[in-house]
Amino acid sequence: MNDQFAVLERRISALSRQLVRLSTFVETSPGVRSIYVGENTVLTVLADGRKMYVDSRDISISSRLMSRGIWEAANTREIRRLVGPGHCAIDIGANCGYFSVLFSSLVGAEGRVFAFEPNPLAYSLLVRSLEVNGFLQSGIARTFSCALGDQSDTGRLAFKEGNTGGGSLYFTDSTILRDNLASIEVEIRRLDEVPIPRDRPTFIKIDAEGAEFLILKGALRTLEDIDDVVILLEFFPLMIEKHSPIDGYLDFLASFGFSFFRVNGQQLTMVSKAELLNVPNTYVFLARRDISS
Repeated sequence: MNDQFAVLERRISALSRQLVRLSTFVETSPGVRSIYVGENTVLTVLADGRKMYVDSRDISISSRLMSRGIWEAANTREIRRLVGPGHCAIDIGANCGYFSVLFSSLVGAEGRVFAFEPNPLAYSLLVRSLEVNGFLQSGIARTFSCALGDQSDTGRLAFKEGNTGGGSLYFTDSTILRDNLASIEVEIRRLDEVPIPRDRPTFIKIDAEGAEFLILKGALRTLEDIDDVVILLEFFPLMIEKHSPIDGYLDFLASFGFSFFRVNGQQLTMVSKAELLNVPNTYVFLARRDISS
């Protein structure tokens, strides 16, 4: 009998150790802690412990966040290095709020975050993601359900149903019909019209499917007023050329005194205009100072 008790005790002890290991794995592994809350929505915990609401149908950013807890790891790393307490951060094309949540956690109570997203589904997730972390209630973050451009207007935003990214104001009618895209009318504002603080270091992230040039043209005063500004944008020549020749676009950026930086492995290094022209698609950081890592 004593032998049976000893065997049972060993089994219980082994099971307890396994439960502890499993609990530790769940608590420390991003993506494991994802809970379906209904209506194609998942509440997931990011690698840094922050929470986000994402669309369960989205195979792009949402699937990555649920499985890995992080998005664009290299850009995330550099943002953590460049954005600090009291800064201002502007998230243009905020999607479901990954970078808005990241910015809010970095700028702290004295900082400010402005998030812009015209897609109604993505916007609802953005708001919920900021709320669940307390960033809206605290006043750190503000959200805007509009697009940004070079003039105040309205436009037709076309997008795939259930896809929180990839929408554009500039798809042709033939593309909308061919890809069976949904479309809605949205407000377009200029960044210069938004009362953002201009007396502190500012980080601007733009992900707008090639419309970055138009957005920056609507932010001329902002770019002139804020000396310590860093901009992260997607550099996709095929999309950019729908709005402006690449040479003209890069000359426009250089006219504001910006140097170009690109992630190379684990480092952010300065690159020339000529080097960028040979890159088919990348992310570019802009700054008036050396931000190399």
